[in-house]
Amino acid sequence: YGAYSYLTADRHLGTFMMRFYPSVADTVPAIALCDELFTALVRDGVTEEEVAGAQRYLTHSHVFALETAEKELRERLGGRLQGRPDDWLETYTERLGALTADQVNAAIQAHLQPDHVLVTVVATADDIQGDLETWGRGGRPEVVDHRQV
Repeated sequence: YGAYSYLTADRHLGTFMMRFYPSVADTVPAIALCDELFTALVRDGVTEEEVAGAQRYLTHSHVFALETAEKELRERLGGRLQGRPDDWLETYTERLGALTADQVNAAIQAHLQPDHVLVTVVATADDIQGDLETWGRGGRPEVVDHRQV
């Protein structure tokens, strides 16, 4: 199935998201594990080696964000709407490569807050609500009928 995390940001707001697709029986343990990992990330930060790995990945994958005229236009328009400089795409990999673990960890500390998370579970409420209530982190789950969204 898979597990993913990503960060989106705009001029005023950013969202760090973790997604995964466990079975009903594994959902609460998976949520608890993600919570532990997220808390550890904020508490312990990242190493220079982890930053270097992320820099390599993002540098090598950056070309795919611009591989078609449509994608490049989307990136340029998004940058303009977010108030980024005109050369933002051209200088992206250079700026990315200049980041240090200390800078990344300062940003993590400034923007990620493990005590202020929203957990969303898409499932049949009767199948999982009891397990969610035993998680112990947060209040009573709110059930939202999919037909009302």
